[in-house]
Amino acid sequence: MKIRKINSFSHLLLAFFFTLTGCVNYAGLHSNETAYDVKSLSKSQNYSLPNKKPTSTPQINASNWWLRFKDTELNQLMDVALNDSPTLNTAKDRIESSQALTEVAKSTLLPTLSFDPYINRERYTGTSYFPPPFGGAYVYQGDVPLNFAYDFDFWGKHRQQVAAAKSRSQAAAAELATARLVLSAQLTTTYYELRSHLSQMNLAQALVQKEQKEYTIVNARMAHGVESAIPLTEASAALQVAQITLENQRQLVELSRHQLAVLMGKNPLNTNIDVQPFQFSPQLIALPKNVPAHLIAKRPDIMASQWQVEASAHEIHVAKARFFPDINLTAFYSYQSIGLNNLFNENSRDILVQPALDLPLFDGGLRRADVSQKYAKYDENVSQYNQTILVALQQVGDAITRVQTTQRQLDAQNKIVRATDFNAKLVKARYQHGIVDYSEVLSTQTILLNQQLYQVQLQTAQMQNAIAMIQALGGESI
Repeated sequence: MKIRKINSFSHLLLAFFFTLTGCVNYAGLHSNETAYDVKSLSKSQNYSLPNKKPTSTPQINASNWWLRFKDTELNQLMDVALNDSPTLNTAKDRIESSQALTEVAKSTLLPTLSFDPYINRERYTGTSYFPPPFGGAYVYQGDVPLNFAYDFDFWGKHRQQVAAAKSRSQAAAAELATARLVLSAQLTTTYYELRSHLSQMNLAQALVQKEQKEYTIVNARMAHGVESAIPLTEASAALQVAQITLENQRQLVELSRHQLAVLMGKNPLNTNIDVQPFQFSPQLIALPKNVPAHLIAKRPDIMASQWQVEASAHEIHVAKARFFPDINLTAFYSYQSIGLNNLFNENSRDILVQPALDLPLFDGGLRRADVSQKYAKYDENVSQYNQTILVALQQVGDAITRVQTTQRQLDAQNKIVRATDFNAKLVKARYQHGIVDYSEVLSTQTILLNQQLYQVQLQTAQMQNAIAMIQALGGESI
């Protein structure tokens, strides 16, 4: 009968314990990431853009700066990248980690309450402290304590820890914005590189066809004794150069597709992304005469560095607060008994209220060294902040210089293309009137194709410069 009572009491105690733990649990907490399955990645999969049009036109700002290019293909690729990129997901995970650490720091501002009951069965020695009937017998012991603890934050140590954790969380959010900006700039650059290589590949294909025709004509003229072997050798070499150019552009197209797939979080070995050839839009290239300082200050990497400085400043206050007395209060209300029959009797109560004072007297220089280290960390973060600003200014200056110089080159190249095109049309008209032969027509068209190839390269470089300038301004444009 006694054993049954004990078992019933144990079950009741366990039920009570698990009821209390419902206030402190890890329900709803889980991992959000899944490791790639290499075998599934090796399977052939095709990826195509969804055939949909935007239902509304969102306002263009630093967080969606690429919308200024008004490119539906780019917008759809960007949506996939922002959702699936492992790099961006890593930055998001850092934010969750920093937010959790902030909650950990906040918990130090509140008292703790715990319930730590236990029951055991022990044989006491008969030749020590306990006389019979406990000495020399097996007995049950029970302890049902409710514990309380609170650390009075008179000097602001815990509050400064919370402030430091919040600053780090803000820094993590700014780092996510930085990662998002870098990813979007890389994807936009790669996207236009892919389109450019497609256009250059088409021009190279046309160039190969022209050189092939030229070679055929020269070969026929040599067969009839009109030409020597020298023009044929030159035509053959020109054809080989054109074919090399074509193969090079084909390679660059595939490499750009691979890079684009990786930026989107897709397998580059079996992801096929079809886009339209490149078309240059000069009106999309902004040429700022000056850069307002507030645009530089909005850069997410500068903001991240600034928040790290703020966190270091709070850590200095935490280290200084450790020089002052630490006052805390502990208490418990407990039922303790040898033998469980009397466990919840009034005489089994055990009550303690205990204030405590921890006053640092001598620590071998530990606290001074801690403050010194925190100051050094603060100085390090300030130096990094200053360096980040200088790098940002350099990037903006470099981007503006490249945009301006490339624009001058592009203006000159546009004139060359127009002049070459006009000359090719004149030669073709002369050929139609029997003044020149067809080989001269092919020669002028070949020159035009080569000039158009260089024109596309300059246009692509200007797009890259514009993207780099927007990135240097933190996603803003002027």
